[in-house]
Parts: sequence; structure tokens; C-alpha cells
Amino acid sequence: MKANILTVLGVGLPLAIMMMLWRWLDAAPRDSRAAAASRPATTLGPSDREALRGHPALRQFSTVSSPAARQPSSPAMALLDTLDEYAAQWEEAARSDPAYPRVAALALLRRGRYEAAVQAFDRLLVREPDDVGLATGKAMALAGLGRYDDALPLFEHVARTDARDLAAQFNYAVALMRSAEREAAIGTFRGVLELDPGHAKARFNLALLLQAVGRSGEALD
Repeated sequence: MKANILTVLGVGLPLAIMMMLWRWLDAAPRDSRAAAASRPATTLGPSDREALRGHPALRQFSTVSSPAARQPSSPAMALLDTLDEYAAQWEEAARSDPAYPRVAALALLRRGRYEAAVQAFDRLLVREPDDVGLATGKAMALAGLGRYDDALPLFEHVARTDARDLAAQFNYAVALMRSAEREAAIGTFRGVLELDPGHAKARFNLALLLQAVGRSGEALD
């Protein structure tokens, strides 16, 4: 392919310019591979999936195989990766009862209509103020709007409700990170890794935080 490109472009071009084009075309695939290797892993491990299946927000939904989480555009977007894990359950429940208000709120969140989702979760929380699943949904919607300071107390409440809920602990850690609570985020990410030493996103975010506070040489395990 490179030879064909140079054949087309090379008419009348000096040899030196053709050699520069050849080197540029040869380097592009290597640069692409390096960029791909630097991105965090996107597939959640078995412990993540088990925590999500048992989350209070999903208790009334059928458990089905979930798609792989989407690639986050940045470490901060890891907070919303769990949305794709919930998607199959929401869609199945919506088919059986499209008017169900909880499903409607989750569907708004899934479609990225975060303002409407916040309002929908608020209405549900008036009737069920202690429901951690609804609190999680509202927190995710606030995070989608970039309102991490507002989302943080909700994520903290959910995380403290069940210290073994891996998804809740991870989401709380990312909310702390986005709210510039670096030391607290470092401690919470370490807690996530105690629950699941193979949690790639927690390890990646922890490494970023340690580098940001000048402790990049500190062991992660």
C-alpha cells in the first residue's frame, strides 16, 4: 500500500521527499499501537460483574449477559462504564413494563439525558429515600453533567452502605478524584484493589494520582 501511495505521489517528487514520505508511512502503525497500549483496560473482571449483578438497583431485573464496557475517553469516564453493564437488564425490564418509573429513570440515564434523569431519580427518592440503587442512579446522572461535587455525597453514602460493593467503592474513588480529593481518592482506590487486586481501572487511576502528588515511585500493591 505504501508503495502504491508513493507511486501516485512520487511523480516529479525529488528522491529525498519520497524517502521522508516512506519513513512517515512506516512509523504511523507503530505510533497507533503505542497509543492503544497506553489506554486503560475496558473489560470488567469477574468480581466487578458479580458486584454489579448483586447491586440493589438490579434486584428486580433479570440477570443476562452484559456487553463489554465501552472505552472511556479518559480515566474520569471510567465512572460511567458501569452503565453498559446495566444496559441489558434495563432493556429487558423496559420491554416487559415500559411504564415502570424506575426503568424510565434508568433509561434516561442510559441515553445520556442527565438533567431529566436527575429529576426522575429525585421523584423516586421522595418515595424511597433509603434506596441506594436510586441514589446511585442520581449520582451517575450528576456525574454525567460534570457535577461531581454534588454527586460525591451520594457516592459516599452508597459506598458506606456496603463496604464490599466493588462498583460502589470504585465509583466513590473516581468521584473523589474528580473533586480533587486526591489523598482520599488514593486511599479508596487502594481499598478497591484490596477487594479485587486485578481491577485494572483502579490500578490505572491510582498510578495517575500517585504521579500527580509526586509519589510515582510508591508501590501499588
